[in-house]
Order: sequence, then structure tokens, then C-alpha cells
Amino acid sequence: MNQKPLWQRLEDAQYNKYKPRLDRMLERYGDMFEMDIYGTVTCTDSEYKDWQLACNAGADNFAIRLRRDELELFMQKIAEPVLGECKVYVADGNPSILGMDAEIETFFTYEFDLVKYAIWVPYTENYQSLADALIDAIVKLKYKIHVDLMFVEVEHYADVSRDWRYGIPDKYKYRVEILYHGDYKMGPSYYGNYGKIWTEGEGVNKQ
Repeated sequence: MNQKPLWQRLEDAQYNKYKPRLDRMLERYGDMFEMDIYGTVTCTDSEYKDWQLACNAGADNFAIRLRRDELELFMQKIAEPVLGECKVYVADGNPSILGMDAEIETFFTYEFDLVKYAIWVPYTENYQSLADALIDAIVKLKYKIHVDLMFVEVEHYADVSRDWRYGIPDKYKYRVEILYHGDYKMGPSYYGNYGKIWTEGEGVNKQ
């Protein structure tokens, strides 16, 4: 007979319901994950505490964090010839069945967009043309991708780092969000004819 109190039995049942997602992470990446009774899996390795982990019993986004340096270099090679000087950071990622040994290009040819980038560029008056040129390059490659492209005042560009979160409006002068799904773009009612939406920032340290 189970001598555990009812509350503990209920907690055990709830934990076991979500345990397959923990088992999957341990099997794929090693003994550096734990899970609470609500099914939230977290990484115990301090090196990866900066990553917003998303996983379920069949997919996860941890491979994106493990391949972050390579993914950033891959995007840098696409963005830099178009934008000139820029800083490219992996900001987030969607879960998939891809593992840490997947070919880098596979992250961009998956059935939907996986990697979200934050790209910072020194502000110039032709910023809109630069954004359009980057969109054209992505469309030509037919990569499924999500980019937050931020134009920041030149005097503040040197301060840009990975810690500058892409969604903070006082960090950029202009921001364009680009979402491209290969042959499919979001409709013009939201993203406009070029698959984008512009946001004007408030300016860094604006008085």
C-alpha cells in the first residue's frame, strides 16, 4: 500500500506525466538538466543559464544554444556583405527535432523558422534600403528565419553587446522585424509588402 500522503502522490503523478521530456534531454545532451513538478526543464550548467530553454517530449531548442557561435558566424557571412559593419547575436530559438550534430544550414531549411537573431547596425540615412537589401538576400536563399534588425546611433554602437536585449525600445533608433518562411511571408496586414514591420525607438539615453 502506498503510504505517501495524497498531496505527494498527486505531485509524483504530475511529475511522471512530464518526465519523458526530461528523459529526452538527458539522453540527448547529458546529465545537466532537472525538472520541477510542473514540467519546466532547466539546465544546471551555469554556462547555459542565459538560454531560454524550450522543450517537450519530442522537440527542444537547446541545440541552437550549443551551436550559437556557428549560427552567428553563418548569419554574419550573410548580413555583413549587405549591411557592412554589424553585430550578430542569436537571441532565441524554437524547438525542433534537430540535434547538436545537425548541419548548420539545416537550421534554416527546417519546416519553420528556428533561429531568432538580433542584428545591430550603426545608423545611417539609408537604413531602409539596407533592411530591404537584407530581406532580398534572405528571400533569395529561401531560408526560414526571424531577425530583429536594429539601427543604433553611431556613438552608442560600440556599447552594443549580447546583453542588449533586442526588444528594449530605448536601445535603438529604428528596428525592423523580418520574418521569412521560405516561400511564405506573413501577410501585408501585419508585416507589410516586404515581410517586415518598422518600430521607431526612443533613442539611447534620450533626454
